[in-house]
Amino acid sequence: MNYTERLMNTAKQYIASNKQPNWVFAYAGGSVGRGDADVYSDLNLYIVVASVEPVSIRKNVLYEDNTIQLNIQSWEGSSMMRAKPWDNRFLSEARIVYDPHGVFKALKPAVLEYFNSNEGRNRMLKQAKEKVEHYLQCLDSCLHTDDLVGASIAVQTAWLTAAHSVAWMRHGSCSNGRLLPIIQEEEPAIYDAFRAICMDEKGSTIDGSLMSLARYRQYLRELKGSSYMLEPIVDMQIARKVERMVVHGREVHIHWLLRKQALMCYIATEGGCWRFDEHYHNAPLTAQHALDRLGIRAYSSDQLSDLLRQVEWLIDQAKRAAAPVVHEIS
Repeated sequence: MNYTERLMNTAKQYIASNKQPNWVFAYAGGSVGRGDADVYSDLNLYIVVASVEPVSIRKNVLYEDNTIQLNIQSWEGSSMMRAKPWDNRFLSEARIVYDPHGVFKALKPAVLEYFNSNEGRNRMLKQAKEKVEHYLQCLDSCLHTDDLVGASIAVQTAWLTAAHSVAWMRHGSCSNGRLLPIIQEEEPAIYDAFRAICMDEKGSTIDGSLMSLARYRQYLRELKGSSYMLEPIVDMQIARKVERMVVHGREVHIHWLLRKQALMCYIATEGGCWRFDEHYHNAPLTAQHALDRLGIRAYSSDQLSDLLRQVEWLIDQAKRAAAPVVHEIS
């Protein structure tokens, strides 16, 4: 039995032990959904429920010695999935766990067919570009208040979204772990330019960066209270991701991963990229030093401009990949 099968069994056991009358269907995503789970994988379990009021619950659950990242959400209908294909593209990785009425079995092929249609791909690209534009507006807002670190966070987030649009349009890939390797292999000039600016490879050791991230996350817990992204169990999940990257010879990406985790925690707790300078200076010295060791810093105007050019290039590449294929008639 491989790791995907083991975690699928865990998912089915969890559903059997906890199922409620309003559960419509449940599926596994991430590496389990893709079928490439390994010893470092957690279980991403999505449960869709019937509810009059909107439901959106995310929590981490320890079950049978496994970590489950549990997502419970209300059923929005297939029309909403078509309306928001970019947000719902992860359904392409879904592996069914519970479907008593065959809803998901009927839904998935139709939704994926739409995702792969010209209309679906164009709508996905439009929505990805809207998210990029949102982060670029954050960038402008930060620059207007001289929050250069916030501006640097915003442009990195825009870069990631643009890169994900390339990975999806070319390969149908939603994987965070595959993102940088795809860009490294297929757009080496863009990857090298991004790495030169954003991957601080001369700073802290890997263990030092892990400790710094844990300290910063602890500060956010004390400041905001525990939440899905800040729970202590997530530190263990991050450490497992780091171990996987070491085993696969991807040490060069580890510091960037840990920095990204810190940025995601900040954005999730503060609701955006704004006011990072204020957030930094209001933090105790231990949290400030943790951020410094993680390499979170202000980029120069030239570096920001270079990253903006990279974002434009990536969006253009996604647009090219999204274009309909014209088949010649012989």
